[in-house]
Amino acid sequence: MELSPVARSKVQEQAGTYVPEKSYGPNPQEEFKTPTTLSPEQENLTNKFVPGIATIKDYYEDPEKLKLLRMGRIAATSGAVVLNFWAVLGLFYAAGKLALSVFGMADKDEAFNLLGKGYTKSSIAGGLTGLAHESPYWSIGNLGMGLFSYLGLDKIHWLAGFSIADGIASIGMGQVRDRDSQNAFAVQHSIFNHPNFSSLKFLMPVEQAVINFAKNISSPKSWKRLVVDEPYALFQKAGGGLIAAGGLLGVGSMFAEKMSESVRSLAYIPYSAFSLLNLIALFRDGKVVAERADDFGGRIKAEDYSMRSEGYFKQLASPVLGVNNFLLALKGLGLDSQNGFLYPLAMAVRACGAAFAFLGFTAQSGLKFFKPDSFGPFKKRVMEVILNPKEAWKSIYEFLQSTSPKPHKSDKFDKIIEEDQDGKLFMQITATPTFQKMKEKSQAGFPSPLFPNRGDLERFTHSKRVCTLAILFDQVMKKNIINNPSTPESIKTFYLENRLALKVAMLVHDAGHIARSHLGEESIRGLNNDEETMKLLKDTNSDICQAIITDFVERYGEVDGNRKAKELLEKVKDILGHKTPLRWKIFDFLEYAKSNGGDFNSTDPNDFPAWSLDDYSEFFESITFVEDEYGRPLQIFKPDGAVKAFSMLYDRYKFNLRYNYDPLLKAQKIVYLLGADAANISLEEARKLTEREFDGRVKIGLESINGDEYTFVIRILFGGENAYCGYSAKNPRTRIMVLLEDGRKMEFLEYRERVMKYQDPKQYEETQEEVNKLTIPFETELRVKVRNRRFESAEVKAAA
Repeated sequence: MELSPVARSKVQEQAGTYVPEKSYGPNPQEEFKTPTTLSPEQENLTNKFVPGIATIKDYYEDPEKLKLLRMGRIAATSGAVVLNFWAVLGLFYAAGKLALSVFGMADKDEAFNLLGKGYTKSSIAGGLTGLAHESPYWSIGNLGMGLFSYLGLDKIHWLAGFSIADGIASIGMGQVRDRDSQNAFAVQHSIFNHPNFSSLKFLMPVEQAVINFAKNISSPKSWKRLVVDEPYALFQKAGGGLIAAGGLLGVGSMFAEKMSESVRSLAYIPYSAFSLLNLIALFRDGKVVAERADDFGGRIKAEDYSMRSEGYFKQLASPVLGVNNFLLALKGLGLDSQNGFLYPLAMAVRACGAAFAFLGFTAQSGLKFFKPDSFGPFKKRVMEVILNPKEAWKSIYEFLQSTSPKPHKSDKFDKIIEEDQDGKLFMQITATPTFQKMKEKSQAGFPSPLFPNRGDLERFTHSKRVCTLAILFDQVMKKNIINNPSTPESIKTFYLENRLALKVAMLVHDAGHIARSHLGEESIRGLNNDEETMKLLKDTNSDICQAIITDFVERYGEVDGNRKAKELLEKVKDILGHKTPLRWKIFDFLEYAKSNGGDFNSTDPNDFPAWSLDDYSEFFESITFVEDEYGRPLQIFKPDGAVKAFSMLYDRYKFNLRYNYDPLLKAQKIVYLLGADAANISLEEARKLTEREFDGRVKIGLESINGDEYTFVIRILFGGENAYCGYSAKNPRTRIMVLLEDGRKMEFLEYRERVMKYQDPKQYEETQEEVNKLTIPFETELRVKVRNRRFESAEVKAAA
């Protein structure tokens, strides 16, 4: 398109210098100033019914309210970070004073006074953190801990209150993780469903936590799960243990005046023992965060440092607090007099442990400032749903039993893999039992009667096709990078070292999936497919690793083969962990959206038309690698490819919005999650179950649920930098970089504002909706009322 001199001058002026930290997204307040209607692809579902499920309300929150909530969370988090740092300094100082007081070198009363002030600051910080996460339990628990610490933990009744408050805070943390991870919690046999206790229903989480704790300490099998299951799954059980300990201390305190000092001291033993579970949860939480930082890292350096700080401080806090419990247990055995040294020493150690824990929580809170979308959405859809799990399960189970993934059929994609120069290695990997099991794992995860065409796909075919796309990409890169004499040596070396690793990574990227794919992940708290795949690649004895090692030993001999195989596995892990410039998700999304028979094409093909092999190759021609300002390789798109890549991300957004996260479909998924939770399926068990076995365990779990009624909330995020289908100009993992004809580099949103807007105004307007949806955080909140009895339409309309 020929530009006028004025327009050309404007383009040159606007496209002058790349400013990577500047965001060119739309103003969300302008975009959503009248959110009174749902978008075209989302009909209002008020008073809609499917078997066992009915919607009471479906509406958008007032954007001004959301804005105030965001500001409140930012203020609360800022206050929590500042107060925690202040409290940490005070606790370390008080700990030193207490330690010196043991040897008569400091005033004990002054030291305990300083300790109380430090805990007061930390409790307010914890209260603010809970407020930022919209968790009353978290806030109240932390405030209570501060109050009882200030009053003095040397008295049994205050220690009882502290233990209960600590348990409530732990339950609150677990509730937040459940809500944001889209987990469902099955309540069983609650006394608060009795009409006489219905006004106390807010205590139901406390009751269920104590019951779960009791169940888990009564079985050696359950204790084993403490070192296997996701840490945040332990928070509720740990909270139950702390509340149980507090209850025992409270009963003991009623008779404290009639007890001797030695008998009174025995009260410290249950607290020391029952709080052990909380320390295990804290340590494992830190350990998992640190491992995730190692495997996947943060999107930017500061985020990476925050993750590691959180992980290391939590791991450090746990054993220090364990020493505190040990000293209190010694006191409980009567090894200390009323004015002895054990209690002040225990409190000094506790202050240090608490300080380390608060540093970990400070890093966790500070992480939000590197992910501003975590402070809340600009647009929020709220749905209130009534759910009768047993009634809904009848049609769901019948449909699940009538569907299964179609057997894999060899096609053009398989031929490309077989004919590749590394085809033998790929065939050895696909022949492993782990890879073969993917034939039984449905791609959709949950083939629902609401969308009956989505039950045909499986992970085996998907994984092979993603590998095929990497091979097609490699063929283009061989021509444009490897055989191109103008390619800088650093780029050529980088690609040559990673080309096989990229293809292997794409082949095995879903090997960690369990039965029912992403539905299975949501059913088991904390399970993550990418992390499960990483575990397989870390274990050199896994069948996939052994297939790679065997192939390399045959090629290069025992010594060189083992070395080269391990080097390859490290590169594969780096690619899947987003530690290289190779943005592998593009191949995953391409297969979903563009393969004939791929995930998207189980819907209306007019919405997501398939590509031919030539279409793929043409798209890959728009991708290349250049050196960034530091001389490092950078994956970059030519303008036409960048537009296609951005549009494909929008296709993924639309697909998820319409199908994967359709609110009624999500409600049906919740039925499955409730059954899995009631069945108490462990992560270890879940890895071994087939889909039919998984369904059977869920069925048994749902049958065990009685008439309890309760409410819980889950949240689904679309758009923005934290969403699966969102976009961030600042995130080097997901941003789309554009290479201009004159060699300059721009991030896509900046390119759109500085170049596309003037060179192609029509395309600029056409991409506006895509930018709006992908860059602005939009959340759907499902408020689920579980009602294990039949309900009539009139009852639902009355509730609405």
